[in-house]
Amino acid sequence: MNEAQLFRLVEPALPGKVFLMLAPMEAREPYVILSLVSGTPSLTLCGDAKATQLDYQIDSYARTYRDALEVMQRIADIVDGCDGDPIIKNSQNLFEPDTRIHRVSVVVSTWCQPEEVQS
Repeated sequence: MNEAQLFRLVEPALPGKVFLMLAPMEAREPYVILSLVSGTPSLTLCGDAKATQLDYQIDSYARTYRDALEVMQRIADIVDGCDGDPIIKNSQNLFEPDTRIHRVSVVVSTWCQPEEVQS
């Protein structure tokens, strides 16, 4: 699953408020940020396995912790219910003191073929 496919999967959790890498300045909470944090090609003893493991960080931002958690639960339900291989590897709850916004963050790990990888 590449970035575009994951975006289409996650976007229904908060329609029109899911953004790639950075939210626009005028975005109001709640909103979601999706970004690629790691891409690791798979190798075997015979060489390239022709698959890449991709880790995407998904951050749910909201004025209250409860709202950020609720949006992330919708995302987790979608990821858990989809066909294919994405899994949620870990999660983190944070408070951004400068903006006074709560953030719930997860890493979703998936695999894709080299022709699916976006640079």
